[in-house]
Amino acid sequence: MVIERDGGQGDPSLACAEGETEGCFRLPARVKRVTVIDTAQIDAEGFVARLRQIDLMDIADPDGVARLPTDGEVAEDRFTFPFVTIESVIRDGADHIVVGNDNNLPFSAGRRLNMADNNEMIRLYVPELLAD
Repeated sequence: MVIERDGGQGDPSLACAEGETEGCFRLPARVKRVTVIDTAQIDAEGFVARLRQIDLMDIADPDGVARLPTDGEVAEDRFTFPFVTIESVIRDGADHIVVGNDNNLPFSAGRRLNMADNNEMIRLYVPELLAD
């Protein structure tokens, strides 16, 4: 498993418009994924095979158990992990992974505008990602 992430943070619904600098995320999160790769499968261009992935910007949360205040227009049944500092992923049993964000205090502000992030760890039920 590898973490794929861009250099953005914050919900894309609050992206700054041209010339705007306040009350918005200058470079919002777009790509935040956990991807299962196979280093034994290399294509003609030298890239490893991507087998499966999950989008950390679109995590299903139908019961609303993971509610944290997040600035932006996150749907009621969704949860996002909009951080530039997603730095760890571990398998936790047959069906779960744990993904961690290191906030690099005080420089990371992906959950709330102008408010330093907490360190966050999320445990995700992802049997489809971990299927052999």
